[in-house]
Amino acid sequence: MAYLDSEDQLAAVLGREIEHVALNHCRDRLIQVLSDQHLSADDADKLDIELFMPGYGYDNEFAADREGVKLAM
Repeated sequence: MAYLDSEDQLAAVLGREIEHVALNHCRDRLIQVLSDQHLSADDADKLDIELFMPGYGYDNEFAADREGVKLAM
């Protein structure tokens, strides 16, 4: 937030992150990581947070940008 100059910029950032959730990017990543690690939802405390740090790929990032701007407007 220290890098934001206006509420408009904050709206764009929040809109983008909301769209990652709305477009199921977060859910899909969680399902993939659970599957790859052979874990169930009950094993959430065993998840490695580092597996969630990479982006969602070009197409998903672009979709979140596009829809996030619409939401912010």
